[in-house]
Amino acid sequence: MFLALLSILLRYSHGRPPLADCASLWEQRAAEATHVALYGLLLLLPATGAVAMYLTFRVAPIHRILSWMLLIVALAHVAAALWHHLYRRDEVLRRMLGFGAAKKREGASQ
Repeated sequence: MFLALLSILLRYSHGRPPLADCASLWEQRAAEATHVALYGLLLLLPATGAVAMYLTFRVAPIHRILSWMLLIVALAHVAAALWHHLYRRDEVLRRMLGFGAAKKREGASQ
């Protein structure tokens, strides 16, 4: 949960990276919804897990559903990144991995 909170803090304090230039409106909305879902699930899962472990086990089914939701959203995120890399051939995956930003900085310094 700490890492999810740190990630959210960094995202909002430094601003989010700009979306790809070629991203359509539906791609922008899908990206935003996916990120909100990822962050939300990364916050909810530890909370429901702690409640299930220390207070009441009644939230365990909710925790299990949230776990599956996180898996589905993460797989969709990976599929979208691969789609951008293999089909669209844009810089989205490289930027996600940290290579695109370095490449832009090098080009800007020359």
